[in-house]
Amino acid sequence: MNKLNILMFGSSHGLGLLYYLTLYSIGLRQLGHTVTVISSHGEQSPGLLTDLEAHNIKYIESATVDKRAIIPIYTAAREIATILKSINIDVIHVNGLLQMIKAGLALRLAGRVGQIPIIFMVHSIRHGSKYEKWFCWLGSIFMNKYADLVAPVSEWERSRLIKGGLKADKAFTIHNAVDFNEFDRLLGEEVNYDQLGLNNNMFSDKTVVTLSQLIPRKGIHYLLNAVPKVLKVFPETKFLILGSGPLKDELINTSISLGLQENVHFPGNIDNMHIPKILSKASISVVPSLSETFGFAIIEPMAAGKPVISTAVGVAPEIIITGKNGYVVPPGNSDTLADAILFLLNNKEKAEEMGINARETVRNTFGLERISQNLEGAYRMAIKKLCNT
Repeated sequence: MNKLNILMFGSSHGLGLLYYLTLYSIGLRQLGHTVTVISSHGEQSPGLLTDLEAHNIKYIESATVDKRAIIPIYTAAREIATILKSINIDVIHVNGLLQMIKAGLALRLAGRVGQIPIIFMVHSIRHGSKYEKWFCWLGSIFMNKYADLVAPVSEWERSRLIKGGLKADKAFTIHNAVDFNEFDRLLGEEVNYDQLGLNNNMFSDKTVVTLSQLIPRKGIHYLLNAVPKVLKVFPETKFLILGSGPLKDELINTSISLGLQENVHFPGNIDNMHIPKILSKASISVVPSLSETFGFAIIEPMAAGKPVISTAVGVAPEIIITGKNGYVVPPGNSDTLADAILFLLNNKEKAEEMGINARETVRNTFGLERISQNLEGAYRMAIKKLCNT
């Protein structure tokens, strides 16, 4: 089967080259495809640009690809059109709504409409916003117009988009992925915890880790309210909440007001490359979100062999089988969350068994090779569909 020439670019929100964009491009390159990546300046975490170079993936930096104003949108479209005229491209993969529109305009400027399909991978459309339904409806209008195939990261997100007006025959679920070779390499790396702002007082033989932005819809308040019940039974338990956001000071103050400052720690953002090693020191991981699409906060702890307790939102019910590889609990219920944490802390052998199952779940379903093959299948489906119209 012929190999594909793929152009990938996406919304970076000012971060530059994104982690998941790099991951997908490497996975596709390992399948033998030629990949060109466009992003704005910088990288979400150190080493991503080096990773592209190591895998012989061409990288183009653009000052306009992430801009939102009218003139930069047109400028970006012209820039992409120039690339389309100079490189033989079979498919365009985008990760942002504006980038999808820019790609559509670029095809028109390059005279390639109907020749190159656009695949739009959707992580969320204003998820958690009070304008969520409006943005979903408006986004569906543009997706129906510009995208040949839309790839939401979960069945839950797919259903949400279809309810918002997306044509069902355009929606093809592609989950997020974990590169197990890289993940296991990082598990074996030595980490200087002091340099990361971590110390031994933040860990115990009962450590609960949460990977989360500190924003309202992540439900961290409900986790904090669950902690006192856990500490009554296991006072040595440590809670490590990795991430940052506008609620950080408020959450720290809440923790202090509840008398939890010795057990709950907020070290801030930790570089992706150190997350696997930190997860290896955890007993369990908790995702207390009130709403979610598909986060690495679930699959990365599972990849590290840890059972995950997650609220029943977004992709969680698609991944977690309660009692086998983790627990799914109702959102916004601190008491039930505490009970699930206590059960796993009190049943170490069961938790370890569930952790083994969790790792196998991720390896079998979300491994990079499998997800890359799914992406390739989606690309070929879109190309075939375009050829038949």
